[in-house]
Amino acid sequence: IGRDREMTVPELLDRGRDRLDLALQEDPELASRLNGVLGRAYEGQGQYDTAEKLHQESLQRRRELYGEEDPRVGEAALDLGRIRVKKGTYKQAKPLLSTALEIYSSTHGSESREYSEALTQLGVLQNSLGDYEKARAHLEEARRIDNEISERSDFHSIEILNGLAIAMEHLGYVDDSRRLQRQALDLAETVFGRQHPTTIAMTNDAALHLHVDGRYDESETLYLQAYETQVSLQGEDHALTVELANNLGKLYIDRGDYVAAEEYVERAVELARKYLDDYSSGRAMEVYSRWVDLFGFLVTKYNDGYVKDERGRPEEVGYPEDWLKTVHRLSAEEHRLPAWEDEDMETELPY
Repeated sequence: IGRDREMTVPELLDRGRDRLDLALQEDPELASRLNGVLGRAYEGQGQYDTAEKLHQESLQRRRELYGEEDPRVGEAALDLGRIRVKKGTYKQAKPLLSTALEIYSSTHGSESREYSEALTQLGVLQNSLGDYEKARAHLEEARRIDNEISERSDFHSIEILNGLAIAMEHLGYVDDSRRLQRQALDLAETVFGRQHPTTIAMTNDAALHLHVDGRYDESETLYLQAYETQVSLQGEDHALTVELANNLGKLYIDRGDYVAAEEYVERAVELARKYLDDYSSGRAMEVYSRWVDLFGFLVTKYNDGYVKDERGRPEEVGYPEDWLKTVHRLSAEEHRLPAWEDEDMETELPY
């Protein structure tokens, strides 16, 4: 990379990932922490697939290093569960979040910040599953704990407010929902600024609710703000960009501005087509890459007889006894060492 331009955040993150293999060889504990840090950074950039892979590796390594009930395992389980909620893989997310809650309950107590964070993610999950009463209960309890132990507002506080707003709306408390959502959005802009995926997503949600309420001018302002910021931050090849363009198209249809509606609907269709093409190709290459990695692992283990230990160092494990017996039975003569006759042996040193 030349010195005549600044590195982007994704480039810095990719450079950090390049150092993970070296860290794993030298210090698996450090590697597990780096996995978690980088995973949260990629999550902040909206790159959930990469974040999920990093958190999954972190959880696996921490389980190997510390056992199943260590709070560091709880942290990794919480990170991975949160990503899977965002990706919509709820069935896989729930046991991870429940595990984190149980670990934090036993290691930090049920009045701790860590317990509150796990409870919040379970509330977010329940919202996604449509169990709004349970979501409300989880989130209100998390808010109570958070208010008692913390005077600062951060991403955790934003998630609680936003989750409560969603639950309250579906339970019929529309005014309370709008108030909570506005508080969450104002807090997100204060904590993160407008150029952040969380703020953009919440701005989209707020615009959608204004749209539903028939407040089209206010909704348009927020939609356009979110759309322009999203394109600037993450480009057109992103699911949220497609959603925002589609939402703008629907808004203009409801307003009767069919010229503007046609522009954004056509843009949404084109962006969706490109996004799905790229997504499908990317997933296909990911599957291919994983098969290549598996092939390399199997060849290294069963052809060369080596595997990596828990510190990432290769060690010789030999071959399975059944395999050796099969080789001997099928091709014993090929592997038999030739017999040495007495006259073939050296009787004098060659120097």
